Amino acid sequence: MESRLTKLAKYIYKNLPFVEHVTFMGLEHQGYTPFNIEKLWIDLVYYMDELEDAVSFLSNKDMNVSIYNSQLCLLPKKLMAI
Repeated sequence: MESRLTKLAKYIYKNLPFVEHVTFMGLEHQGYTPFNIEKLWIDLVYYMDELEDAVSFLSNKDMNVSIYNSQLCLLPKKLMAI
């Protein structure tokens, strides 16, 4: 079964051909986030494979892709090279 991130990447590629850059952003600790962190936080280790699939899909389609606000020490080297 495809993850929601992979479905999102495919949707962007198919329906938004004018997009020049796609960025996947982790949660920022701003605003009301600190008050609701237990409801909002998902550790990167739980969705790393899905993130890698989505980023790789878009990168393989020659789209510029970035990952922001994620722990670099947890990212696979493959994602750091994209």
